[in-house]
Amino acid sequence: MLPTHDVHCPSCDKFLYSALSLEDVVQADAPAAPRIETDEQGNFLRCPHCRARVAMTALESAGRRVFRPAG
Repeated sequence: MLPTHDVHCPSCDKFLYSALSLEDVVQADAPAAPRIETDEQGNFLRCPHCRARVAMTALESAGRRVFRPAG
């Protein structure tokens, strides 16, 4: 199994998801991946703890669509 690390919400510092890479990416099609939403401002992840909108950037890695926190 590949090593993972936790990615935390920039607003409340609570757990958002586990990432497999140092770039904090989450695979869009992974079974346990958090739901990435899209609105007029772009892609985002809603923090389940504080409900903050965490902007996400879409990338392609090894032929798969992945997301990482924007900024």
